[in-house]
Amino acid sequence: MTTSIKNAGSQILKQLRQKAPMAWKTKYNNDLTHIITFVGAGKNGTVYLADNWIRIGETSGLPAHKSSSMKWDSKEGLKEKFVKPTGENKKVILIKRV
Repeated sequence: MTTSIKNAGSQILKQLRQKAPMAWKTKYNNDLTHIITFVGAGKNGTVYLADNWIRIGETSGLPAHKSSSMKWDSKEGLKEKFVKPTGENKKVILIKRV
């Protein structure tokens, strides 16, 4: 029998946002201000969008010689990037490179 959990993805992301800053502070002794994730090619990041993450662009990922376990070295392997602020500062500041 399979049990369905309503909004399971959003619930998991919420737990990540709650626990990651504490773990980061313990390990690195500074504040985690944002969490960034990558969504694989062919996916649209629905769970992140549902959890109000902000799409900040895409990356082609790692160069071919470093991507032995990931398909990040071709156009098909483009990844979308999403960011979510943590803690008190809920603002995302994007800096455009020239």
